[in-house]
This record gives sequence, structure tokens and C-alpha cells, in this order.
Amino acid sequence: MLGDPHKTAPGHAPHSPAGVGLGLSPVSRASVVDRAFAALRARILSGAFAPGSHLPTEATLTEALGVSRSTVREALNRLASARLIHIQHSGPKTVLDYRVHAGLEVVPALISDPDVPVDPNLVRAITEMRSVLAPDAARLAARRRTDPQAKQVFTAAEAVDPMADLDALAAESMAFWMTVVRASQNLAYQLAFNSLRVTYVATAGPFRRLIADELRARDRYLEVAQAIARGDAEAAETAARALVRLGDVPILAALENFETQPPGERP
Repeated sequence: MLGDPHKTAPGHAPHSPAGVGLGLSPVSRASVVDRAFAALRARILSGAFAPGSHLPTEATLTEALGVSRSTVREALNRLASARLIHIQHSGPKTVLDYRVHAGLEVVPALISDPDVPVDPNLVRAITEMRSVLAPDAARLAARRRTDPQAKQVFTAAEAVDPMADLDALAAESMAFWMTVVRASQNLAYQLAFNSLRVTYVATAGPFRRLIADELRARDRYLEVAQAIARGDAEAAETAARALVRLGDVPILAALENFETQPPGERP
């Protein structure tokens, strides 16, 4: 078969492709549990496995994915941990509505998984969340930062090089915001930032081009850092809002342009 380390009976004849009707196909050798989990997650997030419906049996999924039953069970347990399904002991596996039950950990898959159609409303929601989180994190950082944290924020701002390429600038920007969020000493913001960071990295190409002006705005980064250093919460919030707006405006404009195009003509 496909090298699943848990697969038994290597001499048995291969099964017929039972996954055709499910929209699933055998997964490759690398990270077999990860790939089985990702395949099932994509079917849930895309709506192919609708909320309230029951997943196919473990035996059916085992054959559809070309993996062992233990691999399928591990993937199902991960889906349950992500609150994408409910597993009833000795009963069916029920698909949950991720909008009601899941957390920010599903956002990267919703944005970057090629098997999950991108929802412009989700991109807009993430942009709106960023526009709220960043200024408030800067405000809190100005109030709560330690002296070492203030220095870290300023050092990260100074490291932004407007002449660098977008890949380097993106890394510098992420490093800056990481220091700001940590200095805010708000754990919920830190966890949310972690999810947004994964999403941003997963969709790096398109987003970097759209927010190029924000990435290159070294003076704006320094304004935020200086306000945090002197403990001026209002100035830090205002400067951070102005900085992220440089990226928010083109993202929202691109979304509006995307939504005005007929579905068949969208990129």
C-alpha cells in the first residue's frame, strides 16, 4: 500500500477505491496521520461533510484513505480535539459546525487549504480582528511593559529595513508584533496572535504584496515603539492603528474588487 507504519497484512490484495464517492483519496507516506487528519478536516470545513451528519464508518474511511484503522482513529481523535466532530462511545461520529464549536486553530486551514474554498468574509473578519488586536495590544504594552520588553520592541522596530525584500520585511514585521503582543501581557492576545501568525505565513505571498506599504513603514513601527517605551498608551494605540491601516485598506479593497467580479471570472 502506501507505507502506513500501522498497516497490516502486507500481502493482501489492494482494495477497490472506495473513497471515490466520498471525495477522498489514499494519502501518501509522509506524516500519514497528519495527512489523514487534513483530508478529513478539509471535507468538514468545505461542507462536504455537513454539520449534523455522521462521518462514514472507520472501516470505510480506512479503505478510502488507504491507511490503517489505528491511523484513522488517531485522525478522528484529533478532529474531536479540534471540536470538529463529536465522538459518541460505540456510536457514530457526528460532524460539528465549526462556526459554533471550533477555535482559531482552524483559521489557517480555512484560508490556505486548497480543498477548502476561501470565504471572503473570513478574510475580512481576520483583517478586522487584526485592526482591533494590534492597536489594543500596543496600548496595553505601553501600560504594562517591563523595561527589557520596551527595549525589545524598539530593537524590533529598528530592525525593519524598508529596502529589504518582502519576505525579509514580513519576518521583521512579525518579530515586531510578537514583541508588542508579549509586552501587552495579555495571554488571550498572545494565543490569538499565534493563530493569526500561522494564517499569515500560510498565505504569505498574496498578503505580503497587498500590505507592502505597511511592511516598509519603518517610521510607523518606530512611532509605536517610542510610544510604548515612554508609557504613552493613547499614542501607542493611535500609532499602531495607523500602521495596520496601511495594510487593511488594500486588503479590504481587494476583497471588494473580488466580490464584484462574476464567480466565473474570479482569480
